[in-house]
Amino acid sequence: MYADPPWQFHSWSHRGEDRGAVQHYGCMSLNDICNLPVRDIAAPDAALFIWVVQPMLPQALRVIEAWGFEFKTVAYCWLKIKGGQDRLFYDGADVRKGLGYHTRSGMEQCWLATRGKGYARVSQGEAQVVFSPLREHSRKPDVIAESIVNLTGDVPRLELFARTRRPGWDVWGNQVDKFGDAHEVVA
Repeated sequence: MYADPPWQFHSWSHRGEDRGAVQHYGCMSLNDICNLPVRDIAAPDAALFIWVVQPMLPQALRVIEAWGFEFKTVAYCWLKIKGGQDRLFYDGADVRKGLGYHTRSGMEQCWLATRGKGYARVSQGEAQVVFSPLREHSRKPDVIAESIVNLTGDVPRLELFARTRRPGWDVWGNQVDKFGDAHEVVA
């Protein structure tokens, strides 16, 4: 299972709200996210890859627990690089600075949580750190979904709050055609 919940949080200034999530899609309260019936639809042995926003890490743990999973690790750390750069090495100047309450974030985390026996890892070569350009608001790098397929193999896959359709995935959300179809993802 792969999820990018529409986290609801407040900016400290109106300037930040102009660029925030509410300008791009409807956000949900923590209680509404927790109350989704994920616990009921997830397999007894399953993995959850969930995107979390930096100011709401404790709340993300509550969602994971409410959905019937247990936090394991940070699966992916996406460093948002400035567009058009495809190099082997990057430095701080290459990372795009976003918004933030205290420091300006240039990364997002995708956590891994499991329930039951979790999943059988079929690849040991998947990297945690991903360098990828920032695209449209909240659009995650396709390489993350590809890595999840490589890591978990040929298993049923569901993306919650999906904004694109992917071969081999069931998708759920009110913007599943927002970015068109992703390129073929092969297990």
